[in-house]
Amino acid sequence: MSLARSLSVQIPGEALIAVAQNDFSLPKLRVEALRGLSAQNHPELESHLTTAFKVPEVELRIVALDLLSQKNKEAAFEVTKFLLRNEKAPLAEKQAAISLLARALASPKSDELLNTYLSKFKSIPTGLHLDFAEAAVVRNLKAPSPNFVHTLHGGNVERGAALFVNHLAAQCVRCHKIKNGKGSDIGPNLKSIGRQKDRAYLLEALAEPQKVIAKGYGAISLTLNDGSTVAGSYRSEKNGIIEIRDANNKATKVKATDVKERSEVISTMPPIGLILTKREVRDLIEYLASLKAK
Repeated sequence: MSLARSLSVQIPGEALIAVAQNDFSLPKLRVEALRGLSAQNHPELESHLTTAFKVPEVELRIVALDLLSQKNKEAAFEVTKFLLRNEKAPLAEKQAAISLLARALASPKSDELLNTYLSKFKSIPTGLHLDFAEAAVVRNLKAPSPNFVHTLHGGNVERGAALFVNHLAAQCVRCHKIKNGKGSDIGPNLKSIGRQKDRAYLLEALAEPQKVIAKGYGAISLTLNDGSTVAGSYRSEKNGIIEIRDANNKATKVKATDVKERSEVISTMPPIGLILTKREVRDLIEYLASLKAK
């Protein structure tokens, strides 16, 4: 259906409705069907959006709310208000609702609702802290500034996994291996990191990598007595022998007595805040916390 839209091919509304109403259709197809009905400004769109709020798939409900905010702001506002006070509503839906209040549904009434929760910021679920803090910035409301501490909870594992593997700037897999064995040995294997370390450690390792260098890792440069240099990943120093590995994990062993000067061991990873947004960091932490292989 997305291909049809890109080619400006209009699928009949009846066909889109059939897909949107079919409980056996894939959620992504139902999402595309609703988007298609919205693009056509179909007269029955709102009724089908209302029906979508009753399906079990969170992804579909989030898209339905977004589309409703474009069609009927008052109705969408009531849905967001219900979601925020519903203790059983999934975190992802509440996050989407907060974002809409600050943007598509921005109004004095939405600001009043946001302020209701911002006034009790410390008592709201930590997985919503970043969303409310960012919404406050957008609407110029009083609240704690968005901070990396707000990224500890509330992320999405699937998005975090995609960031880990595919993000062109972060390139996590160039240095680390994960649960399926994909990646590199330059940095520590992370397949069990969620079992070994808590989220606070993960955040510090991402935000301030120079403070948290795993034992046996980090970059070092040695200047030898003969004037040559050896650089790479510092692995160990035992019995007067320093072991360094290159990007291909090839080991070089150097006698400590042959070393004239050595640099400090440093992390080659830049602070993640220079590469990823806070929302992306939140997703990455959620993914890393899920890695608990034995």
